[in-house]
Amino acid sequence: MNNLRRLALITLVTAAAIAQAASAQTFATSDTVLRRIWTSGMDSSRTYALAQPLLDSIGPRLTGTPQQKAGNDWLVKTYASWGIEARNEAYGS
Repeated sequence: MNNLRRLALITLVTAAAIAQAASAQTFATSDTVLRRIWTSGMDSSRTYALAQPLLDSIGPRLTGTPQQKAGNDWLVKTYASWGIEARNEAYGS
């Protein structure tokens, strides 16, 4: 295959991939409830902000470890900042 054909093929494949990615970013229904749920998830998601401290800072939380206590304490503090009453409970022996 000569270089010009190879370049044309690469350009075609790249353009198709970009077009497919662009169409994947659109919302395929006009249902207002589904659109509102989707928009809320895309614009107001707190997933990264919540996952970062738990996954990167506190890390794995095996039962009975200091990391589990740190995770529990972080969650109680986070709930309190949202106005939700929460507390750590003792369980087990």
